[in-house]
Amino acid sequence: MTASTAPLGLRPLVAGRYRLDVELGRGGSAVVHRAHDLRLGRDVAVKVLRPDPSLPDADARLLHEARMLGRLRHRGIAAALDAGVDDDGPFLVTELVDGPALGAVLRQRPRSLRPGRLARIVALDVADALAHVHAHGLVHGDVKPSNLVLGQDGGPRLVDFGIAAEPGAPRSRPLVAAPAGAVLGSPAYLAPEQLLGHPATAAVDVHALGLVLLATLGVPARPAREIPSALDPRWRCLLRSMTAASPHDRPTATEVATLALDLPEVPGAPTPGARALVADRHLDVPTQAYVPREWAAAS
Repeated sequence: MTASTAPLGLRPLVAGRYRLDVELGRGGSAVVHRAHDLRLGRDVAVKVLRPDPSLPDADARLLHEARMLGRLRHRGIAAALDAGVDDDGPFLVTELVDGPALGAVLRQRPRSLRPGRLARIVALDVADALAHVHAHGLVHGDVKPSNLVLGQDGGPRLVDFGIAAEPGAPRSRPLVAAPAGAVLGSPAYLAPEQLLGHPATAAVDVHALGLVLLATLGVPARPAREIPSALDPRWRCLLRSMTAASPHDRPTATEVATLALDLPEVPGAPTPGARALVADRHLDVPTQAYVPREWAAAS
């Protein structure tokens, strides 16, 4: 995220406690600031709404995001620290991930095929975080490079749960309804079923992560989404399954995280031992690999 000077004169202090500093990023209805918690003496991220009469449900969306984050505790997710409503409206305070968004990192790199350590870490860490989200009955619904912020340890943190969803009968339903005829999410990372107007399920997060991995490897996600033959066969097999047209043909996030243990950082390179890697990343990935039908042929 590109920082810029925050409008301190408009809202220098939130809830009498959080002093706003630079702007870290903004979305359709909110602005995220770096801020300082005067009570505990620590830096945090504070999301506040920006005035927009065309978004009458923005207050509900921000409070909804706070409730969703309150369910989750995972090192790959920016944790919720506080939420409430002050004189200017609702606010959400989260852990500050003091690094750039993956999208900003990728924009600084040349558009060339770049299998490497970052892609493997994104595959492993984000899939593990999504498995945690899905295990708690939620769907993130907006996985994309700008919603993955790299911490000082180089690991990505999943942010922005503003359109998260939970299961509903007979299929998943958005917790925050979209305007009539609109589809929630970022168009470049939507799964085919979302484009058809179907409710989001856990499979849409896996599909979006597949497109994120393609971007991290230097492959344009749209429009062709073709997986280059120069990639290691294991990468090709995983990406093909993650971006399958049918949600029923995609692996779960847990299966993706398990398969990521065997992905090479560069073509033909040996992979670290699974147990050592999981311990290093502090993840809950099963080290007994899930093996898809095509994996043996791809290895």
